[in-house]
Amino acid sequence: MRRIVPCLLASALLLGAAAPASAGGAATTQIRLGRSLGPVALGMHRSAVRALDASEHQLAPVTGKFPARRYRYDDLRQVVWFPTAAPASRAIFALTTARRYRTVRGIGVGSTRAALRAAHPATRCATARIC
Repeated sequence: MRRIVPCLLASALLLGAAAPASAGGAATTQIRLGRSLGPVALGMHRSAVRALDASEHQLAPVTGKFPARRYRYDDLRQVVWFPTAAPASRAIFALTTARRYRTVRGIGVGSTRAALRAAHPATRCATARIC
C-alpha cells in the first residue's frame, strides 16, 4: 500500500477561508478540511497563532505569483503561511508532518490514499505526491 506523503494535509487546507474560521469546540488535534489544522484556523491572525506557540521561527519567504511569509511552530509541529509578516496578517495555508492531527474520520499523515478516498470521497489530490 502506498502511503501519502507527510505534507498531505497542506492540500486539505488550501487557501480556503475568506473570513476567519473558528475551531469551535473541536479537539486541538482535529483536522477540519478547508477550515483548520488543530488549533490553527485559516484566517487566524499571526499574533493569535504565536500566542498558541511561542516557538515561532520565520522560514525563507515564498516568492513568485503568490508571495507569502512562512513560519514554523515547533510545539504545534506546523508550518503556517501568511501573506505578510504583520501580526494582523491572516493564515492562508497550513501543513504538518505530525501524525497526531486527524480528521473526524481518522485520516491524517501516514494514511493511505485508499483510506483517504474512502473516508473523504470528494478529496482531489493536487499531484501524485501531494494529496
